[in-house]
This record gives sequence, structure tokens and C-alpha cells, in this order.
Amino acid sequence: MRELSFVCGPRGVTSPCALLVGLPMLGWAPGADGLMQRVRQPKVSMEQFLQECPERNRRIIAKTKPSGDAALDAEAYKKTMAEVKRGVLTGPFVTVSDLPDDEIAVVPRHGIWEQHGQALEPTVRCIDDMLVGEQNDTVGTTSSHRPTDPDSLVAQVRAVRRRYSRQKLHGWPCDLKSAYKQVPNEPKLIRQSTIAQWSPEAAAVVFFRAYCQLFGGKSPPAEFRTVPGMVVRNCCRAVWFTNQPLCRRYDICRTGTVGAPRPVLLH
Repeated sequence: MRELSFVCGPRGVTSPCALLVGLPMLGWAPGADGLMQRVRQPKVSMEQFLQECPERNRRIIAKTKPSGDAALDAEAYKKTMAEVKRGVLTGPFVTVSDLPDDEIAVVPRHGIWEQHGQALEPTVRCIDDMLVGEQNDTVGTTSSHRPTDPDSLVAQVRAVRRRYSRQKLHGWPCDLKSAYKQVPNEPKLIRQSTIAQWSPEAAAVVFFRAYCQLFGGKSPPAEFRTVPGMVVRNCCRAVWFTNQPLCRRYDICRTGTVGAPRPVLLH
């Protein structure tokens, strides 16, 4: 950890620890360097959340059923099994008693169809609904994203234009694939983010343990900036901040980022 801190030079003292042991998706989230500072208190305490888990789990499991779209369910389950193969999930467990944990909290997973930009075919995204699972109610944050509005975007592009006044510019959105899957879940909280999903193969609800951040949690969007931002921003000069518009000189925008000027990040 000492060598990692020396090489990367993180501004946040918690970054090396987070890279090694993971980040919590329940309770207070660590502050994220560079984001807008805004405090949001948890809606419920961890004690209350855990006390209500047994009844909540029964209710969620009973409601986890086929969506009515067989193709959607099959593709969503296929994506889940791909995550198992990659090692970010383990399972499927046929019953709750098969899990190696006690005092679990269930997160319902379902798929949605989406089609972005110039895509010709719709794809499936798996949503881990931590709002329904009520894990999000336990989360307190001190940092928040500030979405880019048109005025901010124009101001940032003008700043790049002033710097490179005689060169053509190129802009694009940075939307990284499997972004949250690259950030580990805090081990002691894995049991409180147990995924429940309808399996078309088993025709029943099955369960998975999650070793990564989940898409559907309240804290992962800000926490995602804590770990990868340290490693890649400082070591590889790349950008790991998902869903951000970027602007760069056109002559280098399609080349590798190592050794090239860092792109301007449009907050």
C-alpha cells in the first residue's frame, strides 16, 4: 500500500484502502475527491434495516417473478452468468439456506431493454434495485455529482478552444463498460447485497453473492470516482469517470492516452 500511494500520489488518503478492501454500498459512503460537497443523511439506521431484513426478504423473493418477456429474462440471466464467469458474482444458489452467509439482505435484479446513440439493436442492462431492497435508505453521502448543463459544457469547450486555438477539436461522451464491476464491494457487507433473480433455466428465484459495486445503488456513482480515479488518472493518464462528456484535440483523440496530454474533463 505504501508503494501504491507513492506511485499514484492519491489526493484522498482512503483511496489505496478502498482499492484493496472495497467500498461500502450501505451506511455512510466515503467522500469523493472533486465532487460537489453536499451532505445527505441516511433515512434509516443500519440497526433498523437489519432488524427488518427477514420480513423484507420474504416479500421481495415472493415478488421476484418472470417479467412476461421471455427474451428479456433469458438475456438478463445470461448476463448474470457472464458475471459469474468473470468472478464478480458467485452462484447461483438455489435457496437462501445454500448461501454461506446469515442475516442476508436481498436485492432484486431484473433486466431492461435499452438502445443508445447509433446502436442498431437493443441490448439488456441488469438493474440491481437497491431502492426496492431498501439498502439505499441506509446510505449517507457527503459528495454528489453535478450534471453538466449546457452553459458548463459550452464554457469548457471554449476553454479547450482557447488552449488549442489553431487545432480541430473532437468531443464525445465517456461511458465506460462494466464500470462498477471493476470496483470491489466491502467484504463484510456482501451478505447485505445478496442478489435475487428469476432464473428461466430453473423456473425459480436463485441467489448470487456480489463482490463488486452494483448498478442500482445510491453510493456507487460517487464511490466509482474514489478508486479508479486514483489509479488511472495518475498512472495511465486515462479517464475512468463514467458518463462524462470529454473534449480533446482531434489529432490525438483516437490514439492511446499514455504519454498524451490529458483530456479536459467536462464537469
